Amino acid sequence: MVSDFKKNIGVYRRPEGIYYFNPDYLNITLAPNGQLLTATLKDGILGAPPPGQFGNFPRNAMNAPTFFQMDAGVIKRTRIREVANLEFRAEFFNVFNKVNFGSGSLVFDSVRFGQIQGAFSQRLGQLSVRVNW
Repeated sequence: MVSDFKKNIGVYRRPEGIYYFNPDYLNITLAPNGQLLTATLKDGILGAPPPGQFGNFPRNAMNAPTFFQMDAGVIKRTRIREVANLEFRAEFFNVFNKVNFGSGSLVFDSVRFGQIQGAFSQRLGQLSVRVNW
């Protein structure tokens, strides 16, 4: 059951949003303007255990989408005097500008289960010049 569940984890794009769980297994309710109202698991896929008992879905069996980020930096130092130098620095974060999605809600009973609701920062660069003595 867990292996079948894991096969449906990935990034799925639909007109109303981006999901990390296959939307074919979700009950999706849309507003008249096409905006997502709720996304819940269809009946029979997973169920809550009886009161007073533990469920059998393993802990940490479901993870957020993968995260990859490459950062780079370049430094050039130029000596001005014997005790001072000028330093030029260029730093870039997420050099390849890869989209890294956030996980959204991992709670099975959530009304937004499976929907990705944000992403991490895009490429960012910064330049600096400083005098060291």
